[in-house]
Amino acid sequence: MFGAGTDASPGTDEFDNLVRVAKQYFSCPAGFICILDDEEPTLGRCYGLVPAEGYNVDITAPNASFCQAIIDENDVLVVEDASLHPRFKDNVLVIAYPSVRFFMGAPITGPSDQPIGAICVYDYTPRGPQNASAVGVLKSLARFAGMQVERVQHARARAMERSQFDRVAASSAVMVLEVDADGRISWANQAARLALSARADTLSGASISDHLLGWSYVIANCERQIASVAKPSMRPVLVELMDSDYSLTPMLATVSSFFSTNGLRYRVVLQPLS
Repeated sequence: MFGAGTDASPGTDEFDNLVRVAKQYFSCPAGFICILDDEEPTLGRCYGLVPAEGYNVDITAPNASFCQAIIDENDVLVVEDASLHPRFKDNVLVIAYPSVRFFMGAPITGPSDQPIGAICVYDYTPRGPQNASAVGVLKSLARFAGMQVERVQHARARAMERSQFDRVAASSAVMVLEVDADGRISWANQAARLALSARADTLSGASISDHLLGWSYVIANCERQIASVAKPSMRPVLVELMDSDYSLTPMLATVSSFFSTNGLRYRVVLQPLS
């Protein structure tokens, strides 16, 4: 799903901060977040795992991983002394570098509660049992990590939908414009440019109100419907399109809003009255 260094990975700061909080709260020298990639645990973000000279051990590799146990069980794992634990005492991470003793991790789950990774901390010396409060803190950090992954998934899905829409809109016979929060046209497809008898460079930055009478009403109506839980989708409204000859054509306008890297944008789809 998400691996280190991929475009789909959550931002560095988000995971960095979560791991830092976990390390500080549990006073552990090392911590990391592991996120599944192609159904195998791949290191998402890591602290305190500086390989010793001559060693090249991946703490998240399936054959050497405490993370795999967390993902398999989909539950919090607390190992007080790994050198005495029947499952982990022969683990390469215990008998060799980094000589893990105490280990604690919580599963990161997706929207359907399926495990998609883990947040973990560990120490080089054994520790005693962890109370319910400590377990709760690590679970909370895991939930935050899951929210960050889900946020990136949604952002990627929206970007793909927008890319697909742009490809279709560019050659569509339906008029499509994009307008910024100040009411300036930022993009228009070929059908819109032909209807307005304007080139792309002259439309870019032009006021939508100069071409679409009733724009303020359209936006007010759009904002009301966005704020209404009962009416999540925008119904078409009647507007008048004015071309370069100042002739008016009644149209049905459907407006949706989205956020881009440049801020709030409105996508306007114009269709003639049937």
